[in-house]
Amino acid sequence: FPYTTLFRSQTMSESDLTPVSLRFDDQVAYRVYDDFAGLAVMDDQGGLLVQTQLPISQDLVAYLLSYGPHVQVLAPQSLAQAFQQQIKEMWQKTQP
Repeated sequence: FPYTTLFRSQTMSESDLTPVSLRFDDQVAYRVYDDFAGLAVMDDQGGLLVQTQLPISQDLVAYLLSYGPHVQVLAPQSLAQAFQQQIKEMWQKTQP
C-alpha cells in the first residue's frame, strides 16, 4: 500500500497537501519504489529523489524516521526541522 495514499482521505483538499522533496539512499530503493510508486527518479549519485505532495504531520515524520539514516528531507524546511527535532529528542533519551 503506497504511503502516498495512506494518509489521503476523500475529504482532503489540495490545500491540505504540501510539496515535499526527499532523497533516499539506494539501499532502500526497493521500499521507495513500493511506497512512492512512479515518483522516484535516480539522481547522478545513485540515490532516489522523490517529489510529491503530502499532508505534513507527525505521522509523516514518524514514517520517514522508519527509513533510518537512508532518507534526507530536502523540502519543505518545516518538515526538515521537525524531522531533525525528532532525531534530537530520540538522541537525548539515550544519554545518561
